[in-house]
Formats: sequence, structure tokens, C-alpha cells
Amino acid sequence: MKYYTVIKDHLIVFLICLVSLSTIVGWLLLASFVRHELIALETSARQANTDLEKQLSGSMEVLRNLNLDKAELRQRREVPLYFVRCTNCQRLKQVRERDSYSPGSDNGPEPPTSYSVLPPEYPVPVDEDESVAECKCSLTSSCPAGPAGSIGLPGVPGEGGEPGFPGADGKRLCKCFCAPYDMQHLRKWCRQQLVLSLHKDLKIEIMCNKSMP
Repeated sequence: MKYYTVIKDHLIVFLICLVSLSTIVGWLLLASFVRHELIALETSARQANTDLEKQLSGSMEVLRNLNLDKAELRQRREVPLYFVRCTNCQRLKQVRERDSYSPGSDNGPEPPTSYSVLPPEYPVPVDEDESVAECKCSLTSSCPAGPAGSIGLPGVPGEGGEPGFPGADGKRLCKCFCAPYDMQHLRKWCRQQLVLSLHKDLKIEIMCNKSMP
């Protein structure tokens, strides 16, 4: 009876202590659960960040291998351009002071140092017996005329017994082109070569027709 009376008199105090203890335990459990979830979330974020860095490093490596602006690929693109320009100069027999490099000049272009130009595999055929006038082309100087060409082909006999027209004497194009008339001389020379080839083909065709019974 004594204990029961004490408990009955202090029941409210016991209830308050029990509720407080339950609240504290509940908060501790909730804090532990939240801490566990935060640790799991942080681990997942770190793993995702690691995977992303690996993917980015792999992508950057692929882009570096396929990058068209690398120094080596730029040199490889510049070599054919420089080679074509040198081949054209050799073919047209041009000697331009602005393209020539001299070690003592400051205004001239610098020679390529990171790559070397190999000689052409198929060199431009140049007749040894043919004399070519040397000249230096510029915007103010004029080129000397080349040697006379070969005599033109005879005319083709016309149809119905009409005599053909005699062929014109051949003309040789000057080996040196001067700006700004390079393209005009080149077009004229191409037209002359086309006309000569057409005359040759027509003559061969007529001779074949005459030889047939």
C-alpha cells in the first residue's frame, strides 16, 4: 500500500518523465536514421561524380585523338598546300622575290621549321633541249616572249573536192606568267591546245574513213 500510494501521488511526474524519455529516444533514433541516409546519399554522389569524371576523361581523350586543330594535323594540312605552291612555281617557271626566302632579309616569309617538303613523286617533265627565258615577274615588269612554236598542221581536205584551209603556224606560250595576266594567258593556251587536239582527231578520223572500202 505504501508503494502504491507513493506511485499514485507522483503519477503525473512519472508520466512526464516517461514521455520525455520516449521523446528523447525517438529524436535519437530519427537523428541516427537521418545520419545514415545522409551518408548513403553522400556515397552515391561521390560514386556518380567518379563515374562522370571517368566518362569525361574518356570523352576528352577521344576528342583529343579526333581533334582537327592539333598541331601535327595542321602541319599535315599545310604541307600539301606548300608543296602544291612549289610545284606550280616549278611548272610555270616563276621566280618571285616576295616568295623567295633569304636569311638576311626581315620582310621575307620565314621558312617552315616544323616540317619538311619532300620532292614530288611525279616530277614535272621539262624538255632539256628547250631553252626557257629566265625572268623575274612582278606587277611592273614584263616577261620576255618564249621561242617560236612548231609549224602548224596542214589543213584537212574539205568535202566535195574542196581544198582545205592551210593550218596556222604554232605558237608557244611564254613560260613566265606575270600578274595580273596569268589567267588570261592560261585560258588562251588551253583554248589553243583544245583546237589542236580537235584538228588532230578530225584528221585521223577522215584518214580512217578514206582507207575503209
